[in-house]
Amino acid sequence: MAVDANGSFLSQRRAPKLATIEVTKLPQSKEDPLHLSAPGTLWKDSTVVPVVSEMVYSKVVRVWDDRCHSVDQGDEAAAWLSSDLCT
Repeated sequence: MAVDANGSFLSQRRAPKLATIEVTKLPQSKEDPLHLSAPGTLWKDSTVVPVVSEMVYSKVVRVWDDRCHSVDQGDEAAAWLSSDLCT
């Protein structure tokens, strides 16, 4: 799930380019990263996201009218999403 700076989730209605994101490789263990791609993006076509599952990086986010805990997946994933996909 992608969220904006206010902690509100982004839907494909608000950010249609999210629909172009593909998972190119799923993690096979806790140490494996998640591989994502989105052909045609301005910054770079793909990124590798180390999967963070520890609640140390937990943030409260809003999904519609609900609030829930999420785990921040780091600055590189955020930069990749922010570069072109969430506009």
